[in-house]
Amino acid sequence: MLRSLLFWFLISFFLHFPTTSTVYSYDISYHGEAIPIIREEEKPIGTLFIPRIHLKQSFYSKDSLENTIEKHVSILKESPPPSYENSLFLLAAHSGEGEVAYFEELNQLEIGDSVEITYEGVAYSYLIDSIWEEEKTGYIHVPSGEGRQLILTTCSPGKKNTQLIIYCIEDI
Repeated sequence: MLRSLLFWFLISFFLHFPTTSTVYSYDISYHGEAIPIIREEEKPIGTLFIPRIHLKQSFYSKDSLENTIEKHVSILKESPPPSYENSLFLLAAHSGEGEVAYFEELNQLEIGDSVEITYEGVAYSYLIDSIWEEEKTGYIHVPSGEGRQLILTTCSPGKKNTQLIIYCIEDI
């Protein structure tokens, strides 16, 4: 009797508390049935650090559900990783107000400021080369350059349908 009570206690305990690092659970309808989907906890792939504005924020893989400006600094889908020679790494985030407005102070940056990226454990250093605003069209006009490059983009403060572009080149 005691053994069966202990067994049922252990079974109910493990059913209520997952033994893996499960974070997400979604119900998806499949032929009218709800099927739980369990995902392992995703870990950031890198970190963005901008000393001038005291910003240090993690970002996730392009394929991650966490790679969205609704939650974090986000890698744009078209972006190759900074580990590629002559890559153009593109990061976006919200500005304005709120807890996910990570680029709120991006407009305070100046040409020559440093920006650091850690990606898959490798550090990359950049210097801001130019700053401009352009109309939001779904495209970013990029100067042609060589070496590793970085673009940070967000909405321009106080201007509708305009985006702020911070263009950085590798600090060699």
